Amino acid sequence: MPFEQAAEILLEVGQIAIAPSTVWRLTGKWTQKMEVLHRQEVARAQALPCTMRPVGESAETHKRMGASMDGTMIHIREEGWKETKVGCVYDVETRQGTDPVTHERIEVGGAVDSSYVAHLGGPEGLGQALWAEARQRDWMMAAESQVIGDGAAWIWNLAEEHFYTSHRTVDFYHAVEHLAEVARLLYEEGTPAHARWLSRTKALLYQGDVRRVISAIELGIRRKPALAPA
Repeated sequence: MPFEQAAEILLEVGQIAIAPSTVWRLTGKWTQKMEVLHRQEVARAQALPCTMRPVGESAETHKRMGASMDGTMIHIREEGWKETKVGCVYDVETRQGTDPVTHERIEVGGAVDSSYVAHLGGPEGLGQALWAEARQRDWMMAAESQVIGDGAAWIWNLAEEHFYTSHRTVDFYHAVEHLAEVARLLYEEGTPAHARWLSRTKALLYQGDVRRVISAIELGIRRKPALAPA
């Protein structure tokens, strides 16, 4: 945001009266310090480029951790729209919930104590920053870990490089988007057949019955051989 707007927000929210020129000066000062700190953290994390636990140390039996990555467009002053990549590291805790399909009481995993990193540039920079954050949070001591993404190749490439002992999962929202694309290929959009297929496979996916989802896709491909991969 413009420095003038930042000064207005500081005054309104924090009751801090500060000139826009001072906001500009302090932004430059602290940005340099944060960049130095970031480089030091990444260097420490990369000093031992592996995800193996230290010799003699066992995993914390109940500790589960997760990491997520995605990209988003932000507007850079005088440069226009550019993609910044964001990563998140968190602990995973289970709690009681209700299955929206069967209405049964089930255990649902949730993210807690989340911390974030961001990188304006290519995937490599985000991978290093995210792994540095994970290392600081004792990722290697987790009994189980998981990387969640939308299925983009760059996310799985980073997971392979930095989190190769972790499970890799497409998040439910984007998995449903992929199912919707399959439904559009199998049936005319807006028809009852299209709606039924998508509703049924979405419910199966939510319940974790991936085998039946794959079987439904394979059955649809057999009915439309033109969709089969070459």
